[in-house]
Amino acid sequence: MSGATERPPSLLPGVRYGAVVRHADDRGALREIWRATDETALDPADTGSPPGIAPAYVQANLSTSVAGVLRGLHFHRRQLDRWLVASGRAWVALVDVRPMLAGQARPGLETRELGPDEWVVIPAGVAHGFLALEPLELVYFVTNEYDGT
Repeated sequence: MSGATERPPSLLPGVRYGAVVRHADDRGALREIWRATDETALDPADTGSPPGIAPAYVQANLSTSVAGVLRGLHFHRRQLDRWLVASGRAWVALVDVRPMLAGQARPGLETRELGPDEWVVIPAGVAHGFLALEPLELVYFVTNEYDGT
């Protein structure tokens, strides 16, 4: 993601926003959607990785949604997600349930609209979902492979 840009910071610990650079001309465009050397080191606390196992992205997915689709809130105990809007717009909701799970405080809430080329990093313990404001293609990288359970 050489040339990636950061967005206004999140109030939720470990959540980060940014955007990739689009190199476009009349033939089309190129976007570097992820580059290991540009990535901030993944914190095991943000990924839920067991002690001694270095966290890393292990799977990439493409989700498509028609306008008006709501993908409900869910959270992972042992997975960090990195979402990138490839096309369309999404209204993203994040709820930090980590304080509640630890019996310490109420969850934190944040919503934000993401458009093409914008990304968000979602740590383990942060519930997440979105509303597709228009036809949406969402690429996401995860630190645990999907197992269907």
